[in-house]
Formats: sequence, structure tokens, C-alpha cells
Amino acid sequence: ANETAVQAFLVFVGVQWWAHRTADGGGVAIQRMLACRTEGHAVGATLWFNILNYAVRTWPWVLCGLAAVVLYPELSGPGRDPELGYPWLMRDLLPAGVRGFVLASLFAAFMSTADTQFHWGASYMVNDLYRRFLRKGAPEGHYIAASRVSLAILVACTAVIAFWSTSVKEVFDFLIMFFAGTGTVFLGRWLWWRVNAWGEIAAMSAAPLATLAYRLLAGEGAPGGRGVPFVAAITTGAWLSATLLTPPVAMERLVEFCRRTRPPGFWGPVRAAAPDLPPPAPVGRDLGLWAAGLALVLGSMAGIGKALLGDPLEAVPGFLAAAAGGAWIYRAYR
Repeated sequence: ANETAVQAFLVFVGVQWWAHRTADGGGVAIQRMLACRTEGHAVGATLWFNILNYAVRTWPWVLCGLAAVVLYPELSGPGRDPELGYPWLMRDLLPAGVRGFVLASLFAAFMSTADTQFHWGASYMVNDLYRRFLRKGAPEGHYIAASRVSLAILVACTAVIAFWSTSVKEVFDFLIMFFAGTGTVFLGRWLWWRVNAWGEIAAMSAAPLATLAYRLLAGEGAPGGRGVPFVAAITTGAWLSATLLTPPVAMERLVEFCRRTRPPGFWGPVRAAAPDLPPPAPVGRDLGLWAAGLALVLGSMAGIGKALLGDPLEAVPGFLAAAAGGAWIYRAYR
């Protein structure tokens, strides 16, 4: 068990962060950043979200988990479901009124997340696939009806998956592996002029197929963490092959992209075609800000955790690292 936990930790630290589909922030984060007034506002809003999401929101879960281990040791026995710890804590420790409020908040959180993901998925199916490739120029009412059908399909698929799932951890492990490797193409499109839509389609197709192949080869009981490098390698090879075997994006579109975003990396042919393009963003500065952001978020996480667990002196280094990272970022964007 300890060996499996160490392997999973190494996979998450060494592979998961760059191989997952949100390696470049993901569509949700990018839309939020684009809605900000300035680049500095976008950076500040994103950092604030990450601090709340990782440094603050994580610790109530951790503390509840530790309390459940102490109060309900029987949940760690063979054949027991450790995921019962959280609802048991609600049942035994919360007053009646607060218990109902927390339960309602859980339902609200579930509904808001499900609502967002269903409508987001339906928009992809209609706008990016059906409307673009299968039925062009139809009336808007037709696409509204198609979106409702797409939504019903997604709900039905989700219901089937939920019915056959036995635990949240199982679903979590499967989803991590299901998207492994797609992060490389999503990062690559910002750094390499040759990446095109066919490479992205190949990545999104290869990842689920490689996941199913791993499940068939390794068996149902195989740890999901071990499959992440396997799926990531196949997915990366698939999108690189598809990219190099298909035509590149039209040069005028690449020039416009470089003019608007000033991407770093390998854009030599594009810059040669348009010598008046502004210089790329300095890579060294971006890497420094990345390191500062890590210090800010992870330092805050470690400091808050040590303080909550009763070690205020050990929390000081974390808070100092967070303060140093925050000061560096503030100086860069003030």
C-alpha cells in the first residue's frame, strides 16, 4: 500500500501537472482571465482563485478527514467505505439547523457544477462539431433544438457512468487518466507554430482509447496512477504524429495570433513571414513569475496547514515564502 501511495504521489508531482487537459489553465480559467480589465487584474484574480482553492479550501477537507480517522477507525477496516466519514461527521457533530444548511449547500454545489459542465459540453458538441462540420447555415432554432438533444445525451451518459461507479475515488482516478497527455498539445499550441487542430483532435481521441487499453491490459484492480504515464506517452505520440502529417495552420492566422499574444517558443517561420511582429514575451521573466506564483500558493498552503495543525513556528517559513512570491509578482505588475 505504501509503495502504491508513493508511486501515485510521484505520478501526480512529476507527470500529472503537465499532462492533464488543464495544463495551460483550461478553457474556464482562460475565459475568466479574458473578462478582466487588464493583464495585471487577470493575474491577480487567477492567483486569488488559486490561493482560495488550494491554500484555503483544501484544509477543511483535510481536517475533516483527520477527524474521521480518529472518530471512526472502523472505516479503515477491510470491506468498509472510508467515504462515509464525511456524512457521518455531519450526522454526529452538526446541530440540526446547521446540518440542513450544509446538506443544502452540498446539493447547490453539485447542481451548479453539473449545470455548468452539461451546458459547456453541449456548447462544444453543437458549436464546435455539429454547427461547424455537420450542419452549416441552419436557423438558430435548429441549433437550439440540437443543444437540447446534446444536453439530454450528456445527462444520459453521465447517469450511466454514475450508476456503475462504486466510489468517488474510482471516478477521480479514471478522469485523471482519461485526459492524460492532452495537456502537452494544449501547452504546445502556445509554444510551437506547427500545432494545429488535427493534433488536438488526435490527442483528445487517443487519450480515452489509451485509457481503455490500459484498463483491459492491466485489469480492473490496477492503480489508476500507474496508467497516467502510459496514457500520456501514447497521447503525446498521437498528437505529434497527426500534427506533422497534416498541413499547418494558414500563415496569416498564425501571424495574427503572434501579433495579439506575443507567444514565446518556436515561432521562427511565422516571424520570418512578418518581420514587423512585436518581440515575444521574455521566457526568463515568465519562468520567474511562475516560480513566484508557486511560492505564493504553496507557501500559503503550507503555512495555513501548519498553523491549523498547531505548529505556528513551522508555519513561518511557508508564510515568508508566500510573502516573497507575492512581492515579486506585485513588483512585476504594479
